[in-house]
Amino acid sequence: MTVTISKPLAVATLLLSLLLLKVAEADTASDSLRTYYLGEVVVTAKKSPATLTTNLREVTKEEMASRQIQTVAEAIQTLPGGYVSIGARNEMVVQLRGIEQRQVAVLLDGVPIYVPYDGVVDLGEIPMEVVEKITVTAGNASVLYGPNSLGGTINIISRSPGRLQSHVQTTFGSGNLQVYSLGGSGTVGNLGYLFTGSYRRQDHFRLSGDFPEAPNEDGDYRNNSDYEKFDFLTKLSWRPNNRRHTALSFSHLTNKKGIPPKIYDERPRFWRFPEWRKWVLNLTTSQTFGAGWFLKGTFFYDKYDNSLDSYDDDTYSTQTRRYAFHSVYDDYSAGFNLYLTRSFSEKNELTLGWGLKRDVHRDQPGRGEPFQWYEIESYNLGLEQEWTVSKRLALSGGLSLNMLHPIFAENVPLRDDMSTLDGRLGVHLSLTRSTALFASIGRKTRFPTLKELYSGYAGKNVPNPDLKEESTTNMELGLSLLWGRSGRAELVLFDSEITNLIVDKVVIAEGEEKDMLDNIGKARHLGFELGGSFSPAKGLSLSSSYTYLKAENRSPGQEGEELPYRPEHRILLGVEYTLPTESDLRLNSTYTSERSYFDSDDNLQELPDYFTVDFLLRQHLGEYLTFSFSLYNLLDEYYDSEYGIPMPGRNFSVGIEMDY
Repeated sequence: MTVTISKPLAVATLLLSLLLLKVAEADTASDSLRTYYLGEVVVTAKKSPATLTTNLREVTKEEMASRQIQTVAEAIQTLPGGYVSIGARNEMVVQLRGIEQRQVAVLLDGVPIYVPYDGVVDLGEIPMEVVEKITVTAGNASVLYGPNSLGGTINIISRSPGRLQSHVQTTFGSGNLQVYSLGGSGTVGNLGYLFTGSYRRQDHFRLSGDFPEAPNEDGDYRNNSDYEKFDFLTKLSWRPNNRRHTALSFSHLTNKKGIPPKIYDERPRFWRFPEWRKWVLNLTTSQTFGAGWFLKGTFFYDKYDNSLDSYDDDTYSTQTRRYAFHSVYDDYSAGFNLYLTRSFSEKNELTLGWGLKRDVHRDQPGRGEPFQWYEIESYNLGLEQEWTVSKRLALSGGLSLNMLHPIFAENVPLRDDMSTLDGRLGVHLSLTRSTALFASIGRKTRFPTLKELYSGYAGKNVPNPDLKEESTTNMELGLSLLWGRSGRAELVLFDSEITNLIVDKVVIAEGEEKDMLDNIGKARHLGFELGGSFSPAKGLSLSSSYTYLKAENRSPGQEGEELPYRPEHRILLGVEYTLPTESDLRLNSTYTSERSYFDSDDNLQELPDYFTVDFLLRQHLGEYLTFSFSLYNLLDEYYDSEYGIPMPGRNFSVGIEMDY
């Protein structure tokens, strides 16, 4: 295979090389007080103007433990504007303010992760044992994260080596749930090490007692909802001093699982993943130089494989009918991100970012059939300025040039290169010590995926390799307020105007009507988020949020129509109380309003609203042991994630963990 380098990439390489030479000339004798997080673009311990001028939210490992969160998707759903649904492939995908996950950059330690073919990763597959925290920026994220962040970013920060400690946990629950995990970390001189691994399985999940009988589901236990997972993460770090830090990590996840059929389909799918496997190799280094220079680099290889089997019937034993198949994906991504920061002062920084990512998709549609190959390259060059003008005023802004370079497409002529220019401006104004305003405006884009460019869906659709990028103008205005020792509240108004949206249109091909993707769609996501938390008494914490979203389809001929599966109203309430006996009690409740969807005849319908309550208990048993008990969907509410996809009814889990 021949590797080709395009002219814009060569120019970017030359520019970065000149800057690195400048860094090499700097005096390295002086030290720096800069602190950094290897997995983040944000490299200062204090909040930078880039994070102050937009709506960035975090979910820490302590919060995830308190809420007994099991997946990354569940963590994001606890935030205002976050919403999770499970689709026909039994994958957990999220929305940020109604914008789909394929339009949001999902990163692991700053590295974009997704299936190279369709641009989406199942956020129910990433185990929480490896996660230190999750940062979510809806709307105008930093331009340094690169392309495809039209709707924001989700950055999953993995754990790092630290003090000597070990962790062991076992959990059991409904549907023969079994979870076993262990991990440890420590340091030997300048070398740090970390490892964590887990095994989890479940035979099924229980449906609500209010489940109505359906053609493809008899109730009680959800058909074909079993899974068996194994994962581990290992990381080594080298820190000779506080100016140098290098880390090498390897994570691996393997899973086999069923895909429950839609309960009302006339022709249900009898699908299973006998293999779903992903691993990531990541090398990250940070170097602080004298005279205010800082360099961070990440080099990665992300491998994804799966096998998908379609069976004749619900026995999942034979594959003789025409619609039965055995499909194989063999994909990988490789690349790097480099960030060079020049600090002119503690209040003024300029960062240059450069990234390259190559996506390769190979698929075998059936046993014995030849593999098809698709390969594409994306790269970006970004510049971001952060300036603290005074104690009250902070500004940030940036521009990035993003490029898409097709390399190979099976039996399809290559399209021309694509390039886009993204940018953002933000301001943060402290009105008082406890009150602040922030605002941002930005233009963001998303390149079409390999699937959107080349897939014909087994002859049912017409490929369109000439698709353009989707683009949006994001506007955000927020007010934050602090009071007392723990009270905080925030109001955020947002408006996203999306154009060149990739949607289906009907065309005549080979004498019959077929669908073809085209950039003829428009959409608007308008709304606000209101959230707050406070502690009215010792040991008692209250939190709540309300999200209003008006997501409209503004495509020609469809103006005013609601976009499917976007709840207009969403309310989150949380109550946590710590007893003197070191018992933590928590109630989480969620209200989700009606969601529209299109039925098989393309008529707009509505799924009913729903209200769920979870009860959580954590009891500390001495210095090292913790007992946990969770009762999910306490009221046994029946609701669908999407039409024909029912969610679990009342389920429980009980566990014991030891940290020492």
